[in-house]
Amino acid sequence: GNIIRNNSNLFQSNDAIRALVQRVVELKERLNNRDISGLLNILSRSSIPPAAQQVHGKLMFTLSELATKKLSSFTARDIAMTVNALAKRHIRNPRVFDEMGEAAIGIADTFDSQALANTVNAFAKVNHRHPELCDAV
Repeated sequence: GNIIRNNSNLFQSNDAIRALVQRVVELKERLNNRDISGLLNILSRSSIPPAAQQVHGKLMFTLSELATKKLSSFTARDIAMTVNALAKRHIRNPRVFDEMGEAAIGIADTFDSQALANTVNAFAKVNHRHPELCDAV
């Protein structure tokens, strides 16, 4: 996390992003909820040149898939950061959004107003309907 936060310019080439993908794959079992949501958040705010956008999208998709495997440890803030990061980059993965929505329902009472607003906004940005989540919040 700190390496990426301090070097967001690393995402200027396919090679740098591929190296990060490889590192994520190597460390995927050790990445926790904060690592995953934080990485996605940083990646969503990084300036990506057109030549690197496809690889960048694959990295975000890979991290979102990893997030669904570790949802039981996600907090309201982690869910909000994850879906918001995906929505910022227009990454539509219905299964990930469905699972994030289900996890959010399970901890709906822990969402503060900011996490709630970010989560609902993210679902709207990617036009993903989740009626049960809307009912829960």
